[in-house]
Amino acid sequence: MTTDASITDASARPSPQEFIDRGPMSRRQWLIVILGLLMMVAEGLDAVVAAFVYPGSRSSGVSVTARSPRR
Repeated sequence: MTTDASITDASARPSPQEFIDRGPMSRRQWLIVILGLLMMVAEGLDAVVAAFVYPGSRSSGVSVTARSPRR
């Protein structure tokens, strides 16, 4: 059985979407978004640098250790 009090309490509570949409983004939220974007850029640059340093390591079948100058 449900009571009238539990129905009114549930309807007074906003949904998660309404709670998020209620106010503008704070400085902390913007900082988190910007840090996330910077991390994605850093990861992309990391992949580009690795592809530039070892351009044919996968396609030629030669291991990276075999290309190293030290033997």
